[in-house]
Amino acid sequence: MEITCPLCKSKYRIPDKKIADSANLSFSCPNCKKKVLIDTKETAVSGRKDSKKEAEDYDVSEKPFDFVHTGEKTALICISDIALKKTAIETLHAMGYHITDSENGRDALRSMWYHVYHLVVLDEFFDTDNPDQNRVLAYVEGLNMSVRRKMVVALISRTYRTMDQMTAFQKSVNVIFNIKRMKELERLLTVTINEHKSFYRVFNEHYKKEISF
Repeated sequence: MEITCPLCKSKYRIPDKKIADSANLSFSCPNCKKKVLIDTKETAVSGRKDSKKEAEDYDVSEKPFDFVHTGEKTALICISDIALKKTAIETLHAMGYHITDSENGRDALRSMWYHVYHLVVLDEFFDTDNPDQNRVLAYVEGLNMSVRRKMVVALISRTYRTMDQMTAFQKSVNVIFNIKRMKELERLLTVTINEHKSFYRVFNEHYKKEISF
């Protein structure tokens, strides 16, 4: 089923398997931290067949939304090339991230439905031969801004220059890394993440004050 936060309007997909029909459930919105109530009796009546199938396929062990504590850093890796993936995983582990390693585009999208990642590292050729048809990139482009601003998206490219800000803007990502600069991934990611935090610090502080009233 699909749940919408009443405060920030972020949407989350939760399988019916996780919802009992005996009592109301709740969870804290990963985006704005508001407590979201779920009327389990109502959802039991309005459940859809596709939700049932999705619930059957749901593996709780693969969803960081279910086991990562608040405040811990999470990252989604969408890279098919084994060597590039190895570099990215080692770098993010060293930076203290909990990592979800996606096998394909469908797997990545399912992970993003259940969890708002702090960092997404995406290869332009992930699960596609045409970068213009990258499903994960298209999904990121369509995210609500209230969710998107919580996330840093790094695009790995073979043609664009590292830290090319204009192209990054056009691609709706925070930063671009050319594969020739992958050895500098940790340093460049750190710079990008710090710039992102600095940019939104004033906005987030004001936002927290507003929702506290």
